[in-house]
Amino acid sequence: IDACCDEDYEQAYESFKSKNLGKVAVRSSATIEDGTNFSNAGQYETFLNVETKEEFIDAVKKCIESLNNFRSQVYAKTFLNGDNANVINKMTVVVQQMVEAKCAGVLFTKDPMNPNAVLIECVNGLGESLVSGTQTAEQYKVEDGKSLENSSQILKEEDVQSLYQAALFAEKSFGVPM
Repeated sequence: IDACCDEDYEQAYESFKSKNLGKVAVRSSATIEDGTNFSNAGQYETFLNVETKEEFIDAVKKCIESLNNFRSQVYAKTFLNGDNANVINKMTVVVQQMVEAKCAGVLFTKDPMNPNAVLIECVNGLGESLVSGTQTAEQYKVEDGKSLENSSQILKEEDVQSLYQAALFAEKSFGVPM
């Protein structure tokens, strides 16, 4: 959405409404959210199950405003240095159709505590409770194709192995840990 006034927001809403998307997620995506040496994910606002025009306009505005919220400013000053300090932080607002998720999570191709293992963290339902810290994730670790320390409550072993293979593919494709 490239908007600067309420009329633009209303036109964007009408465009999405005409596609019969139903409820949507209004998500922020900024240029300094993730990098090789830093992770800023979760610093900006996300709104789920947005349905009405008023909710939509409010969510878009709050996403854009979160670019300058206290949390993101402190993070940028604390963790961004060197070449990254000169990056101009810009915000894009992404609107996606809501999906009722059985589970959601985060996958690290290198477990921060064991770089030989892939780490998968997941929760039941939407991932917002995981990234906001309101729900404790189940952890699944895989090293050399062998599962370690897996809780096995949310994911089945074949799911864990499928995610492990996807992690290997992603890291090989991009050439760096993801």
